[in-house]
Amino acid sequence: MTGLAADPAVHVALFVVPYNGPATPPAVVAVDEAGNERVMGVPVTFLPVRFPKDTITLTEPFLRRKMPDLAPQMPGSASLEELLQAFLRVNGEGRKGFEVKNREIGRGDTSPKPLWTGAFRQQTNTKVFANFPEERTYQIDGRTVDTQWHLGIDLASNRQSPIEASNAGRVTFAGPNGIYGNMVVLDHGLGLMSLYAHLSDIGVTVGQTVKKGETLGRSGDTGLAGGDHLHFAMLIHGVYTSPIEWWDDHWLRDRIAKPLVDAGIAVPGITDGVAAGGSSSPAGAPAARRRPPHSRP
Repeated sequence: MTGLAADPAVHVALFVVPYNGPATPPAVVAVDEAGNERVMGVPVTFLPVRFPKDTITLTEPFLRRKMPDLAPQMPGSASLEELLQAFLRVNGEGRKGFEVKNREIGRGDTSPKPLWTGAFRQQTNTKVFANFPEERTYQIDGRTVDTQWHLGIDLASNRQSPIEASNAGRVTFAGPNGIYGNMVVLDHGLGLMSLYAHLSDIGVTVGQTVKKGETLGRSGDTGLAGGDHLHFAMLIHGVYTSPIEWWDDHWLRDRIAKPLVDAGIAVPGITDGVAAGGSSSPAGAPAARRRPPHSRP
């Protein structure tokens, strides 16, 4: 995107290496007015990593409580096996559709300039009890019935706790989305968005601007949540990225602010106090890895 640098020929973009993508370095493609094209690779080092795993035990009471909302065609007298088959459809093909919607929202309209300042904020008084990305195995009566990827961080606190904006932004989605339940998505500019799911109620509307810490709604267990908590995720142009990095002042300084300063770009609230030179990455290159996926301008 243009507009951050004094020189209109200077473009700034964030990109992320997907957790499940091939180990292929990204490239920048430039096309001039005559149609001439030049491709330049971005040096990236891929490091080996092991993703965390978890096992979710399904119970009949959970299925009877959740399936009527997520599979309305299911009769109230459904057997356990019928409930399980409905769950597998919702958690499989249904999940794919809900993920497509999240990615479409993430690739939607975004501010050409950053709306955030400083590090993003983890919800007040919360504990992380599920990580990103996490491979989840679903079992019932001791047998494995499904495996899916968890693409956010689960944060637990008190029931119906106020859910705060992790940073300043603009509400780009507010409503239900299947397994995610009641969901809010904020645009923070440059294609960076944060997602808040399983809310019991939503207190903001699309187009509304919010400040860091402003209440978006309250936590809940809507969607496919087994209990009251917040599912928090971050996306860059529709690709999931690690929220933990964006909570880290040092990571933001090294991976976001420093490259901007080295390019002669100053963004108040992001590059404050950062000097050019002395990058922690060799030759200013992004030290990206498969997990957590790194974001870079």
